[in-house]
Amino acid sequence: MSHVVYNIEGASNAPHQGIRRRASLAVDIERHGLAFDNGEQDGAKEASKDKEKRYQWRTPAVLQWIPTNFKYPKLKPIIRCAVAAWLALVLFIIPPVQVFFGQASFLILIASVLSPPSDPFLSVLEREVLIMLFASLSWAWSCLGIKFADLARTNRNTNAELADVVRGQYIEVAPAVIFGVFIFLGSSFILFFRAHKGPGPYTIPCIFACVCLDISLTTAVLFPFPYYQIGHVVVLPLVFHSVVALSTSIFVFPSSISAHFTNSLSGVLAPLMITLEQHKNILATSTRDPAFSEAATLIAKTVTQADNALSPLAAAARLLRSDLIYGRYSPEDFVPFHDLARRAAVRANGMGVYFTLVDPTRPRFPATPAISVPQTPALSRQPSVDGHDGLMANQTRSASIPSHPLSPSHSHQNFHVNLTRHLHRDLLHFYPGMRRHENAVGVFESQRYMNLEATRLHDPYVEEYTAQMVVSLNDCCHDVLDECRRGLSTVNDWLAGVRVGRMKFLLNTRGTKEQWAKQLAEHEKIRDDLFTSIKSFRQEGRFRVLDLYRPSFEPNEGQPEHDLPPHRHLFQAYVYQYHLIQFVLIIIEMVYEMIRLEKERTTQRLWTPVERLFRSNNWQITDNSQHAEDEDPDTIQGMEPATNEDLGMPLRRDPDSLPPRNLFESIMGYLYFSLTGLAGGNVLFGIKAGCLTLLLSLPFMFPSSSFFAYDNRFVWGIIMGQVTIARFQGDTIFGFVSRILATFLGGVGGMGMWYISCGSGRGNAYGLAAVCAVCFPILFFARLYWPGPPMTIIVLGVTCMLVIGYSYQDVHQILPGTPGYGFSVAWRRFVLVVVGVFAAFIASFLPPATTIRRYQRSVLATTCAEIGAIYCAIVNFADHKRANNIHEINLSSSAIRAKLIRSKVVRTNAVYELSLRGPWPVERYHNLWDIQLQIAYSLSHLMSVFKHLEPAWARALLRRTRFDDTDFQGDVLSVMTMISTALRSGSALPQISPCPLLDRFMTLYHGEEDYGLPRTLTLETLKDEQYLFFCVGVSTAYGLITRLDRLMVAAKEIVGEQYHIHGIGFGRTYTKEPEFGAGSGDTPGVHFKPLSQET
Repeated sequence: MSHVVYNIEGASNAPHQGIRRRASLAVDIERHGLAFDNGEQDGAKEASKDKEKRYQWRTPAVLQWIPTNFKYPKLKPIIRCAVAAWLALVLFIIPPVQVFFGQASFLILIASVLSPPSDPFLSVLEREVLIMLFASLSWAWSCLGIKFADLARTNRNTNAELADVVRGQYIEVAPAVIFGVFIFLGSSFILFFRAHKGPGPYTIPCIFACVCLDISLTTAVLFPFPYYQIGHVVVLPLVFHSVVALSTSIFVFPSSISAHFTNSLSGVLAPLMITLEQHKNILATSTRDPAFSEAATLIAKTVTQADNALSPLAAAARLLRSDLIYGRYSPEDFVPFHDLARRAAVRANGMGVYFTLVDPTRPRFPATPAISVPQTPALSRQPSVDGHDGLMANQTRSASIPSHPLSPSHSHQNFHVNLTRHLHRDLLHFYPGMRRHENAVGVFESQRYMNLEATRLHDPYVEEYTAQMVVSLNDCCHDVLDECRRGLSTVNDWLAGVRVGRMKFLLNTRGTKEQWAKQLAEHEKIRDDLFTSIKSFRQEGRFRVLDLYRPSFEPNEGQPEHDLPPHRHLFQAYVYQYHLIQFVLIIIEMVYEMIRLEKERTTQRLWTPVERLFRSNNWQITDNSQHAEDEDPDTIQGMEPATNEDLGMPLRRDPDSLPPRNLFESIMGYLYFSLTGLAGGNVLFGIKAGCLTLLLSLPFMFPSSSFFAYDNRFVWGIIMGQVTIARFQGDTIFGFVSRILATFLGGVGGMGMWYISCGSGRGNAYGLAAVCAVCFPILFFARLYWPGPPMTIIVLGVTCMLVIGYSYQDVHQILPGTPGYGFSVAWRRFVLVVVGVFAAFIASFLPPATTIRRYQRSVLATTCAEIGAIYCAIVNFADHKRANNIHEINLSSSAIRAKLIRSKVVRTNAVYELSLRGPWPVERYHNLWDIQLQIAYSLSHLMSVFKHLEPAWARALLRRTRFDDTDFQGDVLSVMTMISTALRSGSALPQISPCPLLDRFMTLYHGEEDYGLPRTLTLETLKDEQYLFFCVGVSTAYGLITRLDRLMVAAKEIVGEQYHIHGIGFGRTYTKEPEFGAGSGDTPGVHFKPLSQET
């Protein structure tokens, strides 16, 4: 019996040149081939099914959202919204009610589209209260402006004729100036507040505040007396709209925040269940099969769906504690599931990390074509032509290495991208003599990585070993994946049924409790099965991955000795097993929490709010439903940075002054930073939007144009300008195009509804009510579920309501300056929208102009800097574990990922920002964004590993990964700082940088301390779960370091390089201790360095 002694803190395998390879490799390959044959049979069955469905009608991809949402649970909000809008229409067409509402009675119809009762009652109540609050405050501000203008008026006439008033005969200069000042200040503040708060419950209230402000002040300027009641005609229809919306949200298919939260939670769990099935399929697929890579990509997309569903879940959780429901479970009982779902999504991402470590799905380092060294000292670099795809073209046709990463490409809004590319191509062909050239970047890093690949990372047998390890993983993880999916499905089914049987409990309490007891027993059995499965897996099942290494530790007599295979495959398998174990443990926590609630909640009762009614949290309010164009790119919402006092708390300094020496300097410093803070993006945007509103209001301020503006309802041009203007040019240009199209379609739809209801007549109340009863469900189905930008479909619906509202009001009320009905209203509305959005379009190019391109660069610079802060916090935690730091670090990691995801949504409209200098390199920015997101996940995985490691193993991991080495840490933090600074300032990066960090990460060195851990590697050590955590930590650190190297190259592709030194990087690269790394196929991990060998 022989055994091999290895050093745990070594850094490399034994050399593989001339070693004896296992002759039994073909055994496992044949087993894998059997799985591949089964896969072919399954593929044949699927092909036959596809052949049967070939002649069936399929919904076009652009309309796929219709059958997807055409389900009874999703039809309930549509019915509720349609009923509310139809009741508002009924109130509107009743003549006495219409007269009671006043001249703006049609606002009740517009409010039905802008603020439909599609959400749970508490959300509707919050939004309607905010609408009334903002509209009332806007009315109050208007009354204040009317008062000041009246004080400046010289000619007061309370008996003036309305016909003379609307013709501008009583307009005076001083009151008009005061009205202009109040319009500017009021609209600036409202639009600043909208930008500051972002998408959420404040968006619609800000729109109605602008409506009230514009109508009140542009109308009051015409009257020769203080007309305070003008705001009444705006607020009164909104009051009745709120009454109708709240009533329907209570009596028509009512919904609660708890129901909304559980549905959103199911939106996270459902993709995770699909992911588990996909994992079973991919582990049963041959790594040589092209379907293996496709399955890995599909897993990543499915996990992304679960991760994207976390933002709506956080938005639903905001009001959860304030819910008012009758049921078995309290709204607060579901709060723990929010954190568990977030952790499960991260662990699901960790399981997919395995497929980024193994071939053929492992992403390669971005390489550039090799550049030959010239014979003369002058080193010339052959330029490359930058194509229209935004990627760097190859230097020469003879180069075999691509100039971009080999990772799967991502699609981005193909229609918008193609439109922009065609425009830029036309501009480029207009003057073909000018073509933009770029030198290759990242040559230094690429050459160093090529050297590592050739000397230390190459293994000619990697495919055979990977195939064997995938087979072993399939054998040991298949049953666990089955049990995990069963537990997750149980939790999902329980969430779907938590509100079932509330009336049955009142009628048959005893029978209901017996049913609850039976269900509890079933859930306890599922919990026990899950616990037994994971216990068996941790104690025995997971050791099957050691079969590849067992012959090296337990050789049979009479058989030749076996070399130890490269350890990378064991480490990769440990990564998958670790995240699977953690995922199953999270599911067990969910089941335990579910069982606890079933035991404690044994009756139905009324649950009242336990906290204040509305909780204000900007980070939680924001979700992915709309892009947050108003977010500050220099801050990350929800971030709680941690600090460490070993070297003193790091603080920024004022580069222009020393710290204040007295109270006066402190006060002046505070005032200085307060005033300079007013130059922020949101403040400047508010000022710019206020100027736009004032300019559009000028026709009401002059007697010569006031009647034209009043007669044609030019106030709607002002409102459309305010709604369209955005902080970024791309959003404004997209709004310009989409709102014109939506207004045209809405005008056609409104005319169709009007003429169908009354023919060629002048309006029929019964016909209009009947037509709207049919059309409103269709309109609100599109309003709620159309997958495009929500404001586009809102403008379409508002235009429909304006056409029928103005038409009916014009026929039944005699008012000065009526716009007509039918076609007359539709084309006037279209012209006004064009004027308003075109004014916003022109204003977007005037300073201060902000582009999405600059915003993206600033966001990526901020997230890169904060990634460095989290990295330091994790290393601090590993060295000195503190329980309170876990929550802060996890929250900060989640905040960075949420910021990156939101920035991707903002990037959608960047293609509309036309630049005469050339197209925006969207692929390069997406590559940088994707690497940062991967780094954020890697930090979460690394934090999880350190949390489970014992102190001795944690210190050993810090030593192995060099995270306790000040020289190496200086390089890592320098790379993060250089990238962040270069992105923020747009300056080029040095051509020679500390990258690749992987070279120093793999450097061999030994420490004197063993921390009480074994110095020799035995089979028992491989079975130790702490050793598994250790290996996963090293693999995760390896992935983190390689991604930082890729991040440097990705940043250089954006900002370029500087500081060239001739001849550097083309000589022979020095590699430390090559005798242990040459051809060994090392990857991250505890490197197995043999100390001695006994036979």
